[in-house]
Amino acid sequence: LAGGASFFWAWERSGKAARCVRHWASFSQMDTRYVWGEDGRVTVHSADGSQEVYVHDHRARLVQRIDPDGAQHFKSYDDKGRLTVEQDPLGAVTAYQYDEAGRLVALFPGDDEP
Repeated sequence: LAGGASFFWAWERSGKAARCVRHWASFSQMDTRYVWGEDGRVTVHSADGSQEVYVHDHRARLVQRIDPDGAQHFKSYDDKGRLTVEQDPLGAVTAYQYDEAGRLVALFPGDDEP
């Protein structure tokens, strides 16, 4: 890249089972490690010492994110894989509705949102 930055990745496994276990750069501020659990959980360890957790369901959809401060975000999906509900760390719920063709037709924001 311009400025001389280089980026690197380390992987485990191969093919569709491949997953990144480390992503780093030629500058010290970027060195991220990924710890993969068999339960769909990925813990991301950042160079600053913080960590985030991502939880995926059996279809690899993100269902929960835990921020470095412990705040939790949740997502739910319908049987066609469409996002139907999101809940933020304060408990506000946003709901989504789709028509038969799969187009988003309604969005119901949480109580705090316009």
